[in-house]
Amino acid sequence: MVVLGDGEFDHIRMLSHLRQRGWDFCLRVASDTYIVVEGEMRRLDSFGFGPGDMLWLPGVQLTKACTYGPVNVFLTWDAKHDRLLALVLQALLDRTTVR
Repeated sequence: MVVLGDGEFDHIRMLSHLRQRGWDFCLRVASDTYIVVEGEMRRLDSFGFGPGDMLWLPGVQLTKACTYGPVNVFLTWDAKHDRLLALVLQALLDRTTVR
């Protein structure tokens, strides 16, 4: 089972519940979400994204009130809405998945 969700589903309790059930997920998160990547805490919107940019961040920790992970984060530019699109995934992606 794969759960797809918008920003309302990015709560740590929801992610934990999905993982306990063994379900994969792909959930949009706010661009001001903090992650820990390579030991450094960063906001997702701090990567300086623009049209045509994509970034895959495997095995990072989400941080807000508490830390959760590891999860995978995919960042890309949403040309229709002219903003960063940030997705948190339990599943792995390969290059053929993202087009």
